[in-house]
Amino acid sequence: MQNPRWLLAVPLVTYLISYLYLAFYHGKLWLWNTIVHEGGTLTLFQTTFYASHFLGHIPSLTIIAFFLASWYKVLVPSKELFRFNLKWLFIALPFSVVCFFYSLWQFGKDETLSYLFLSQQSVIRTEPGGSYLLHLPSTLSLVILIPLFIAFTLVIFRRKVFWQTTHLKSVAITAFIAVAFALLFTLSSPATILHALTDPRYLAHSVRELVTFPLTFFPIPLAFWFAKHSSDRSSFPLAARRPLLILFALAIPLLLVQIWIPLTVGIGELAQKPNFADTPLPIKYLLASHYFEHVLDTIFFTMVCLAIIPWRGMKVTNSS
Repeated sequence: MQNPRWLLAVPLVTYLISYLYLAFYHGKLWLWNTIVHEGGTLTLFQTTFYASHFLGHIPSLTIIAFFLASWYKVLVPSKELFRFNLKWLFIALPFSVVCFFYSLWQFGKDETLSYLFLSQQSVIRTEPGGSYLLHLPSTLSLVILIPLFIAFTLVIFRRKVFWQTTHLKSVAITAFIAVAFALLFTLSSPATILHALTDPRYLAHSVRELVTFPLTFFPIPLAFWFAKHSSDRSSFPLAARRPLLILFALAIPLLLVQIWIPLTVGIGELAQKPNFADTPLPIKYLLASHYFEHVLDTIFFTMVCLAIIPWRGMKVTNSS
């Protein structure tokens, strides 16, 4: 497999399978007017265009976009620093403005501002730090998981895996900004952040996010970026193999802890319980409906990624 455009099929297939599962669960094929959200109030249409929810995710999405771009720079044979493409930023800005006004119309002023100013986390829950703090465990986990995903994808699409230590500083700076933002802009204390990183509900949500990003978010910008690299016999030099093995060793306990702690409480106790479900929603349902929450997020995330690393005119070298 060499053509990176196949990566674009990953989110499409994910949404198709998710839709078919939801259709099977609800016993009907047309779902746009059917309540599918675990909060029990949003139809599939409202969930797909969940603009207020998207507004609360803008800080997290921007940071994760920088994580993806920074790790990409570490693992591909490019020696240039970031060259921002303002065209994509100028597209992302009016997109966000349109979503803001749509949110005011569809979801109301209170919910829109509550998500925007990071105080709302879900349909029924409001907590200081809002969506940003709720996503902090998954955001920080991606520091370790993103390079593994990129390396795996490079091998699948027959691209050489590099390891350029110079670009690690971008990863470190982004991680520092992620924590600093939590402290300064969400008015969170270190104790609040520690709670977010250990609370079963936060960790259960983190696992769901970590299943969402590789299937819907990451493949799209990677498909554009990979297109600038000619395919070759993929190789995994020792300089890249060693640090990636260390990251893989760290990823295993990281994921096990985030899975185990929610399981000790019980997923059914942590998830919302909509009126349309006679029994607790299965994990498959929670995942399938969750993908549709992030359609607007995925569009914005792709714009930011392509603004950070333009997919046209990116210079590529052939040496490590």
